[in-house]
Amino acid sequence: MKLALIAGLVTVLLVPSIVWCAPMGSPANNVGKENYAVTVEYETQNKKIDDDESSSWRWLTRIAWGPHDNVDLYARIGAANFKVDSEDGTFNGDPGAAYGLGARFATYVSKKHSLLFFGDFQYLGFTSKGNMNVDKYDDFSGAYTEVWSDKYWWGEYQLSLLVSWQRSIWIPYAGLGITWIQGKVDRNLYIDTGDVPYFVESGTDEFSEGAIPEFVGGMDFPLKGTAKFSFELRYGGDDVSYFMGLSELWH
Repeated sequence: MKLALIAGLVTVLLVPSIVWCAPMGSPANNVGKENYAVTVEYETQNKKIDDDESSSWRWLTRIAWGPHDNVDLYARIGAANFKVDSEDGTFNGDPGAAYGLGARFATYVSKKHSLLFFGDFQYLGFTSKGNMNVDKYDDFSGAYTEVWSDKYWWGEYQLSLLVSWQRSIWIPYAGLGITWIQGKVDRNLYIDTGDVPYFVESGTDEFSEGAIPEFVGGMDFPLKGTAKFSFELRYGGDDVSYFMGLSELWH
């Protein structure tokens, strides 16, 4: 919680316009050659990983730079938390550091039909620590609690291919995306019988989910100057992500 408050304070001090933004930034346009874009992103995500239900939220600041009119490079930094519901219990982790890199590129422009085709590839990683308590009972020990002290390492890769309809009042876009997940959890088991918990064992479990297909749809609403309000939905069966926000460019 403390990390999330610090990340929020830094954002307030450094970004003149406190806003929310989808991870695509201004999804329907590139920032332009030698231009910069600074945004603040909020994202919630629900995914099924190895038959366990997981969810997370992320607060991120993104800095994008355009080396070419049709190419953006960007970096993201902020905080994220992680929650897992499994057969054994619920892990609800504290916010941890989040970081990522990405690139967006325009592939084709149809001026006659006001269409822009573009792609985006990005990586996001974060950590989240917390405990999962599991109540147990046996005839020898009686009632006791397994305390799992866990630290999750999450790695997420996303590729999106999209087309936007360039209109002056609103800019809808849609397409397909693929997400790959790789991560691990460092686990330490303690037994709590009501006195001082004692250490039992430690270990590391790896998890992954490859090539999750998703439908991507969203909308940009141009505001004053270069600002745009955006929202986006990614849907892939058990996997759903929501984004909303606003971005602004500095030339």
